[in-house]
Amino acid sequence: MANPLEKRDSQSISDAAVRSSVGPGDVDGYPANFRVDVENHLVETIGSNFTQGVGQHAMMRVARKYTIFVGDVLNTNAGSEINISCGASSIRMTRAGMILINGVEIDIVSDKRFSVLSDVVKIN
Repeated sequence: MANPLEKRDSQSISDAAVRSSVGPGDVDGYPANFRVDVENHLVETIGSNFTQGVGQHAMMRVARKYTIFVGDVLNTNAGSEINISCGASSIRMTRAGMILINGVEIDIVSDKRFSVLSDVVKIN
């Protein structure tokens, strides 16, 4: 049976147009060795484990909404810095231990206890 990834034409799989290619191509200005274009929906089910390794850069674009469901623990680790931003709000964490939270309005809510432990606490 021929490998469907070696074809460069459109295939119909369950009424969804799928085009896949191996070899020269272009994805956002970078050469592509493997590319899959799905017209509507792509569902992947992995029975046990899934690992991806990327040598240099990875990027994902989502037009509207991106949701992650994790049953127990979600770990995120960056070598030097993590930045999260949305409009005028941002959170920055660095390898040196600095955490910077910026926003127009910041509320901290605690149902039981809220503790601040530091050698120096500055308010205004």
